[in-house]
Amino acid sequence: MLSSSLLSLSLLTLAATLPPMFGPPTLCVPLDIGTAKSLPFGEGAFERHPDYRIEGLSSDTLAILAASSDAEVHFETLRRASAYLMSEGKAERKKRQSAASIAAALHRGLRSRALDVLSDPSNTQQQQSLAWFDLGLFELDMKILGMPQQGRTWRYLEQAGRLQSDDPTMSTLLFAAGFSQRKSEWWKPHLSRALARRESLQPRTRRNLLPLTGRFLQAKDMESLLRDYGPKAAKK
Repeated sequence: MLSSSLLSLSLLTLAATLPPMFGPPTLCVPLDIGTAKSLPFGEGAFERHPDYRIEGLSSDTLAILAASSDAEVHFETLRRASAYLMSEGKAERKKRQSAASIAAALHRGLRSRALDVLSDPSNTQQQQSLAWFDLGLFELDMKILGMPQQGRTWRYLEQAGRLQSDDPTMSTLLFAAGFSQRKSEWWKPHLSRALARRESLQPRTRRNLLPLTGRFLQAKDMESLLRDYGPKAAKK
C-alpha cells in the first residue's frame, strides 16, 4: 500500500502530466459556476491565483459555503481549496506542514458548521444536505491527496443524497464523488437518478454534466450517456 506521501506525490505527478479528464473528477474537473463567488482561480483545473494567500483558505472557504445555496458552487469551491492544498503539498517541509494544519482547520470548521446547521430546526433539508455534502466531499478529496481527515465520509455523502434525493444536481455531484473512488455500486445509481431528471437541470448544470461524466465514461453526448447509464440501462 502506498504511504500518504507517496499517494500525494503520485497524484501531483498525474495532475502535472495528464489532461484533467484522467484524474478524479472531484479534483480534476472544474465546474462552470458563472459569476458566482468562489476562491480566486484561473481557467484550468489547477490554475491557482498567484496572489492568493493560503493562510486565509479555511475562513474564506467557510464564508463562501455559508453564503451559497448552490451545490455546484460548493463542489467547485472545495475543489479549488483542495487544489491550493495540493500545491502546498509539493513544497518544502514547512509549507507541507502548514497545508496539513490548514486542512485540519477547514475540516474542523466544516464539522462545526454541519453541527450548527443540523441543530437548528429552521434550516431546510437543502441546507442540511449541503452541510453533509461539504463535509463528506472535503474528507474524500483529502483522502485522495494523502491528507486524510477522520470522519465517516460515505455516511455524510449518503445523507446528503437522501435529503435531496429528487435533486438531479446533487445526484450528479454524488456521481463524481463515487467515481473518484471507483465505487460503482455508489456512482451508477446516482448517475441514473440524475439522468432520469435531466429535464429539471438548470442550463449551467447541463453544461457541467458531460465534463463530469462523459470524459470518464467515454460518452460523447447525452444520447450515449442515456443509453449506457440512464434509467433504462439501470434496469437491465
